Amino acid sequence: MSLASKRSNISEVSSQAQVPARAFPAIISQNLGHTTLKLSLSIDEFLFYTRIYNMSYVQERGMPKNSDAQRNLNFKHMQSLAKYITVGLVSSVVARMEARDQRIPEDVQELRSYLGGSPYSSVQPIVANIRDCQRGGEDLIIEPLDSVVKSLPGIPEESVASIFASRPINIAWFRPEDHHKLSVIDGQHRRYAFQTVRDWIELLLLHGRYPKGGVYYPPIGDRDKQLSPDILQLWENVKTIAFTESYVNVECHLGLDIDQERQLFSDLNSKGRKVELATTLKYDSSDALNVFINEMIEQKLFSFAILEKDDADWHNESGGLLRKDIHLITSYLALGKNAKQVRPYEIEPRASLIKKFWAAVQKLDDFGKAGAKSKTVAAQSVVLKGLARLIFELEYGKPSTKSEKGAARLWSALDSGEIDFRHTNPLWASLMQSPFDRESDFPGITNYV
Repeated sequence: MSLASKRSNISEVSSQAQVPARAFPAIISQNLGHTTLKLSLSIDEFLFYTRIYNMSYVQERGMPKNSDAQRNLNFKHMQSLAKYITVGLVSSVVARMEARDQRIPEDVQELRSYLGGSPYSSVQPIVANIRDCQRGGEDLIIEPLDSVVKSLPGIPEESVASIFASRPINIAWFRPEDHHKLSVIDGQHRRYAFQTVRDWIELLLLHGRYPKGGVYYPPIGDRDKQLSPDILQLWENVKTIAFTESYVNVECHLGLDIDQERQLFSDLNSKGRKVELATTLKYDSSDALNVFINEMIEQKLFSFAILEKDDADWHNESGGLLRKDIHLITSYLALGKNAKQVRPYEIEPRASLIKKFWAAVQKLDDFGKAGAKSKTVAAQSVVLKGLARLIFELEYGKPSTKSEKGAARLWSALDSGEIDFRHTNPLWASLMQSPFDRESDFPGITNYV
């Protein structure tokens, strides 16, 4: 046969070519009697091998109607997760530097202060499904892990460890020969958050500046600066940890149809009990405002009872405040709003003001005593929120509201007891009056109400 007779055009060759399949270590397990695979994927692998079958994805690709088994993306929630992931990664890099006794550059310390942090960060496992396989994965190619490891020179034998358990665990090497994609059932916001962080870091390293509208944007004055070599190296290290050293655990169900996917999505997102806010505030160390309030509690700077549940009966209540109300009042005082995530640099300059406010409030007549709500309006959180916001506007507000003289006057009135917070003071009922009666009883009040 001549050499010419063996020749083929490129379309013939490419139509027969097989893209090498990627193999993953997997634990074969059972979940309520259903066979599942426990996978551990790098974040890059997770992004490549997963799909989100929400309505937007299905419509954009012209898939059959009712192919979706997922709610649409909530951008705000995704952004908050992206910020959480970024803060966790930066904290990990800095912790490694400290463990190795490396010098922490000043601008890295400043960045860490702006971002905040927590004692520990982690991303929970993902739940997924392989749609295009038989029920239970009977048609998937599975090979024993030990035989495959020996045939793969890139996998050192010492990286495979024995697991001691009460019963045998089947460990296999899962080969998605047909390039199966994993349909994410629980974890779409985590997936898009990983994508957002990766794209943001790539842009940052490409241009040497923080991209606008990303997961982090520095305070005014530092936004257009070229990043220092130390900061760029930090983000290089973050990229390394995020996309070559970090892994996502995935519980993969096998061959579920769309109705089963939808049911599992519904169950996973509705059967769990949401953590009560009081418990979250007690445990959360990632929010600088929350940390500061917990420190005040430990230092016994609150003389009143701190409650997890409200006292419904005003005549038999303890005089305490809900923990969540303390947080909200303090947020209005320090930041002028209900802030969802507060960084250390936002709280540290206003620590003395926060302590001054709560010390002044606790000196008010009847505040913090049993039955306080029936004796003083100052025991109601709505009044304290208003008072806190007023102080914020006088101390830190816009030029039209900021007034050093006004702030001093208010602090003096609180300290001297000049303001009458008793229910008998007709001022507190003025909001319930008609505009005519209110202006008649309190001339000039319409300038403020």
